[in-house]
Amino acid sequence: MAGLMAVDASAGLADTDSFVLCDSNAPGFPIRYASAGFQELYGYNASECAGARCGDLVGGASVLRDGKAALEDAATAAGLSGEGALASVKLITFAVAKQVKQVGETHGCSGPIITVNRRKSGELFVCEMVLQHNTHPTLGWSYKVGLQRDITSTLPLTMLLQTAAKGATHVEALWASRSPPRSGGCLRSLLGTARSLEHLHSSAGRMWRDSIANTTLSQHRKKSRPQDH
Repeated sequence: MAGLMAVDASAGLADTDSFVLCDSNAPGFPIRYASAGFQELYGYNASECAGARCGDLVGGASVLRDGKAALEDAATAAGLSGEGALASVKLITFAVAKQVKQVGETHGCSGPIITVNRRKSGELFVCEMVLQHNTHPTLGWSYKVGLQRDITSTLPLTMLLQTAAKGATHVEALWASRSPPRSGGCLRSLLGTARSLEHLHSSAGRMWRDSIANTTLSQHRKKSRPQDH
């Protein structure tokens, strides 16, 4: 299990931090770039991440689709029924979706979001996430940033499921309690630095140019193929 990612806002964001850049203009906000830290945290390589919806790959949808056995174990440890644990994950997933929509509408930055995520290995863990909407200064491309870390060592999965079982207001209160800097620092403060924004725009620019180059190459190959008569 990955340890708690320490946050040093003064150093700015690096590719060793766990984040994704998602296309704000495409349905489902597919992943266009996954940092080395994200790949290490979840066990997926860059090609497996590219084009996938984040929720489908590692989030609530992934847990509800492929993580039911692990969730049953967590439910037992939390003193919940299997159905109760499923209801908790569904409630959290709905709350996350509301935050994604809000960030898209306000073009701003979320507060801390606490959710259940799933690694490629099938392991479930408690993930703290901050979302931010950015627009590249020269390309004009709008993208969402999802910065994440594993906080299971400070907030066990059983506790998160128990909290969600009490209802949406308890989940919101838990999220709000993470807003001040905690052990390891505040994720939002890391996203808010000029150095971090420069790194994100640089990553987005490389991704955009690579995408254009791949599209152009694909079109060229299609035109170069012999036509059937």
